[in-house]
Amino acid sequence: MFKKIAKKIITFILIWETRLVLKIRRPKIIAITGSVGKTSTKDAIFFALKDFLPVRRSEKSYNSELGVPLTVLGQKSGWSSIFLWLKVLLGGLKAIYQKGYPEWLILEVGADHPGDIKRIVKWLKPDLAMVTRLPEIPAHIEFFKNKEEVVAEKMSLVEGMKETGWAIFNLDDPILKTKKNNLNFKNIITYGLSKEADVNASDVVVKYQAEMPLGLSFNINTDGVKVPVLLKGVLGQHQIYSFLGAVAVVKVLKLDIQQVVTKLIKNYKLPVGRFNLLAGINSSLILDDTYNSSPEASSKAIETIESLQLQGRKIAVLGDMLELGSYSTEAHFKIGQKAAQTFDILITTGSEAKEISKGAISSGLPEDSCLHFEDKSLIWTWLRNNIKPGDLIFVKGSQGVRLEKVVAEIMLQPELKRELLCRQDDGWENL
Repeated sequence: MFKKIAKKIITFILIWETRLVLKIRRPKIIAITGSVGKTSTKDAIFFALKDFLPVRRSEKSYNSELGVPLTVLGQKSGWSSIFLWLKVLLGGLKAIYQKGYPEWLILEVGADHPGDIKRIVKWLKPDLAMVTRLPEIPAHIEFFKNKEEVVAEKMSLVEGMKETGWAIFNLDDPILKTKKNNLNFKNIITYGLSKEADVNASDVVVKYQAEMPLGLSFNINTDGVKVPVLLKGVLGQHQIYSFLGAVAVVKVLKLDIQQVVTKLIKNYKLPVGRFNLLAGINSSLILDDTYNSSPEASSKAIETIESLQLQGRKIAVLGDMLELGSYSTEAHFKIGQKAAQTFDILITTGSEAKEISKGAISSGLPEDSCLHFEDKSLIWTWLRNNIKPGDLIFVKGSQGVRLEKVVAEIMLQPELKRELLCRQDDGWENL
């Protein structure tokens, strides 16, 4: 009870400080929401703009009613320490007169419960509001009545932006395409793989080096300009959306696209735990996708892996997809059905993930190729004893499953885990 009260008080003070800072400093605000791809898009926008504008981005996934103010104020979480939170609150006041306060803020805005975004846009008025994707079964749907309520909550970010603001939509998302056609906003720009999008990609292929995947090659097209791109260490068409979203922002800001894209290619890197290619033990490859999981993201990742040409086996380690409410059983089963068409071996962990195994077996994956472990240490023990040269190990689960611990045990350079894996800072050590 005390922690809940303390959190409410701290949030109230942080929002008060944030409103004061926004009123006095008047930064331009780029806000990003969606059910998939918020963080990677936010980071891509930052990498695109950082050499051209004074800009600050959200730390990690600071996207809540508590996290957004921390970014505006330039502070970090105090975790469970009241003394650290007092320091945060004092530091927040300094932002009012801070030298070199950024002219642009890139903010990720999320919603776990109805009303989360609507409360934020009461005091945050974006200049650019972007919606990434709104899939059939959105992430974090557990506390919403239905998917329509999730969509309405996400769209409230766009509805709450400044009258002169720009709405930026992923045109490949059927829900957003319909919303875009029914909106009365003056300024709308779209991105996607579709040629209809204002910023689009073409000629997408995976490049290989020494029979191992190197990265994605594609062209960016807008206003008759074609810019070739090679993103090393990045795989999957769904990863391109973050890059395209960043270019859409560049287009709105009327920066030189060729010049910015050149810098973006140089600066760009995926956030940790989001489909990152890592070297694994015994000459294997790891696709670390452990930051979080949802049906849409899992499906797109599996489609990408299915298309990869590899010498070794494809092994999946899949954990629970949390916060799906009544959709959970069906969603896990369907992911298992899809996984059966791609993977030679399927390892699952978590009570919900048992449905993944059931789905895979129903679609033809042999029972002896489906393993389930509740204890994560048994997962990495099995992998250490069975990984062969050339194998690809895909690891994905929701944040609460903590599958980055498995990656840490099978990566070639575990001493680099704090740099290469998600949730490695001190606040996560005992969770």
